[in-house]
Amino acid sequence: MSEAADGHWPGSHTSPFELVLVRPRELRGLRLPVSEAPTEIGRTSPLRIDSQEISRRHARVWLAGGAAWIADCDSTNGTWVDDARIHQPVRLAVGQRVRMGGVEAVLQIQGGGVPDEHHTTSAPLQRPTNTTRYLCAAGYLEAEFAREVIRETLGHPYRATAPSYGVDLPAVAKHALAAERHRTVRDVLLLLIAAATLAALAAAVAGVLPELDALDALDVLEDLDDLDDLSPLGLAVLALLPLAPAWLVVAAHLFHTRVVVLGGRLSSRRFTAGSAPSPLGPRARRQVRRLVQAQHGNVMVFSGYRPFVGSGEEYHGWSFAIDITKPANKDRPPRPFHSDDVHAHLAREVAATGLPNLRLTERLFINGVDINHAPDLLPNPLAPPLVTTDAELLRAVSRTPESSARVYLCVEVLGWGGQLIVTIFIRAIRLRGSLFMEGSTYMLYPLAHKYSDVDRISADPLTGLAVAIGEGAVRTIPLLLTAPYRLARRSAGAAALRRQERDDRTVIHNHGLYDYGALTSVRELAMGDDLRRFFIERDVEMFDQVVHEAVFKAISRFLSDHGIDTGEVAQRITQITHNKIDARGSNFGNAPGSNFGNAPGSQFRGSTGPAQKGDTP
Repeated sequence: MSEAADGHWPGSHTSPFELVLVRPRELRGLRLPVSEAPTEIGRTSPLRIDSQEISRRHARVWLAGGAAWIADCDSTNGTWVDDARIHQPVRLAVGQRVRMGGVEAVLQIQGGGVPDEHHTTSAPLQRPTNTTRYLCAAGYLEAEFAREVIRETLGHPYRATAPSYGVDLPAVAKHALAAERHRTVRDVLLLLIAAATLAALAAAVAGVLPELDALDALDVLEDLDDLDDLSPLGLAVLALLPLAPAWLVVAAHLFHTRVVVLGGRLSSRRFTAGSAPSPLGPRARRQVRRLVQAQHGNVMVFSGYRPFVGSGEEYHGWSFAIDITKPANKDRPPRPFHSDDVHAHLAREVAATGLPNLRLTERLFINGVDINHAPDLLPNPLAPPLVTTDAELLRAVSRTPESSARVYLCVEVLGWGGQLIVTIFIRAIRLRGSLFMEGSTYMLYPLAHKYSDVDRISADPLTGLAVAIGEGAVRTIPLLLTAPYRLARRSAGAAALRRQERDDRTVIHNHGLYDYGALTSVRELAMGDDLRRFFIERDVEMFDQVVHEAVFKAISRFLSDHGIDTGEVAQRITQITHNKIDARGSNFGNAPGSNFGNAPGSQFRGSTGPAQKGDTP
């Protein structure tokens, strides 16, 4: 391990990014630079890691367009990014974790400190995987939620998929499919039992049922061959015969769901997102692979008036424009710059804040109708839009003010084990003599209370058996009687999705303006109506204020470094800060578009206090 003697690799000073190892402990602190030349990581690769837990040629990293990328080299144990196994090149964001076998690393700006071995959150007692686990379990506890997950993630083959921040979306979709598959098997068995019972009753009424000697002991049916002698009580006993096998089916389903799945695989001790059951059928597997790619993409295609779909409720927003033609020094003209230069500077400053679970990425946002005119992002109209684009297109869009697409620097902060997600979207656009800046903060509320019900389910087999027997006895008759309805409803839902797909295909074939945009996210479907805890509210304020402090300081420093007078930007920033304080103290609530400023060119909208979902001004 001579390469790691000083914790750096030769030539690492030329790379803006590096992977810093945090596990295993004996390799902690080893830094792997990400350079423009694709470089392999492995036991015998140029970036050598002396560990038997990774392959000789495990993964490949490189720098493209100012971003770090990673791809797996057909390794034995695979390469994982934030608990999702990758099957194609993935763009990495600062703060993301990469796992190669038993080796774990974090991408960070070169020269930073060694990250913690485990993710740190504002609630360290809660595991970061809890949000994913709760939503995986919800598919088994609530049939309607499982159907919504399947419909939103897999039911629109041509639409984009909204990001579910803080959630392993492929794992949630896989468990929803498995839950619906289990219910379908149960209902098919109940339908067969009901059909067999009806056939037996019809045969008895028709007088063609042979004698059932087994009923002689009941002294109820004396002669089923004679319809005149068949009593109503005899028919009732015959009708009750299927309850025993139906009860066994219901009880077996309940026992498997509660003990094997919820109390076992989805318990807090055993759950891993990577162990989700594989979907059946090639179509479902292709769609789930698309979800994996969408979670790590840098293109967001939205529908309607919601560019930041998946980010939850708007917390507040601001914007201003400043004159950049006024030099700081009259003897020196301002230095030229581009919008993407501002984004890069802001990203470095925000990354240096040290916020826990911080993820930085630059994303392109475009409306689902406008993307019909963007062949670079929609090469195949009969397929979903691309989820990843290169840095060249991002740079071109960010330098084109009139473009229908927008490029934002996205700052995502995760807290409370994924229960709280705060995302700040920052955009700079340079005009001829002005710099326009805008920012919007969004937050995802914690999950609704009902999604934590899995934690109250016992994994004890005897307890699970007793519950399955008792609850199965209560639910058998209703489930038996309604099984045809549930199967018909599933069939009708599948037929409706097929019709919708056919109609969508017709619009696309006719060169109509099909809307490829995402409508909502699974994480938004599951969020509750409030922040639930006082400290969660305080963390929203902390995340937002720390990021904005870094952003505003970075803007001033950037302008100063380029020889531009900072007096006007200081005035705008002061005004925005004061307006946020006034809005909080005056209880304006969420009022999108409210202009609280008096000075021209600046605007503040919304409230700085975390207004509860559904509040009105």
